[in-house]
Amino acid sequence: MNVIVILADSLRYDHLGCNGNPWIQTPNLDAFAQEAIRFSRAYSEGLPTLPTRTAYWTGRFTLPFRGWQSPVPTDPLLAELLWGQGYTTALITDVYHLHWPGMSFNRGFDTVRFIRGQEYDRWISLPDEAVDITTYHRLNGIPEDDALWKPRFLQYMKNISVRQGEETYFAPQVVNTAIEWLEAQKQKDRLFLWVDIFDPHEPWDPPAPYDTMYDPGYTGQVLIDPVPGFVEGYMTPEEVRHTAALYAGEVSFVDKWVGKLLEAIKALDL
Repeated sequence: MNVIVILADSLRYDHLGCNGNPWIQTPNLDAFAQEAIRFSRAYSEGLPTLPTRTAYWTGRFTLPFRGWQSPVPTDPLLAELLWGQGYTTALITDVYHLHWPGMSFNRGFDTVRFIRGQEYDRWISLPDEAVDITTYHRLNGIPEDDALWKPRFLQYMKNISVRQGEETYFAPQVVNTAIEWLEAQKQKDRLFLWVDIFDPHEPWDPPAPYDTMYDPGYTGQVLIDPVPGFVEGYMTPEEVRHTAALYAGEVSFVDKWVGKLLEAIKALDL
């Protein structure tokens, strides 16, 4: 038996057609849901990135008993348990929080592939003057907020400066790496693959046609990662609508690439 887990971070329940959404296109996840078991009343006790992964991999409560941290040495991790039963294990992800110095989320995995550059990952070093954050971002003018968010926005713009086409976006890189790993395995049984896709988490900057799919007539400022806080005085109603449309586009984009992974799994008869 093989165990393959596909996680899409920050994917809203109500943004999938299989859960009743009438306007966002998610044909691949909808089709998968038709042949799967759906949990309609499953709730996480620790929604932030790292507590969620810890809960998944340990089966233990995180918040409020522990915070934003690595698993502790005594935690029984799922990958370690399966590895001990003879499984070949792999983690493929662009969730940069998992590979911060001092983190131990790679425990139990024979293979770990980190796709670099997502969100504020300190990946590409360029002079600040080499990028323009005003293209896709807006500071709110509050000094303490600007001091926090400006370096983050600058880092993301540096990270995406090397993009060359859809397949260099993060979700496609994760999926293609996962497919390559599956294709390279000599045995077709006792595989444990955890595919952890950070999208559709912000920043919301899907490629064409997903960037205009749900708000095609928009001509204003594109804000892919608004500063958290009140929107009054910071974003216009049109900007709020467009940012929500960008998120919806990101959902459809992720659906496309999850569909490619599901197709590959079937083609490999796993």
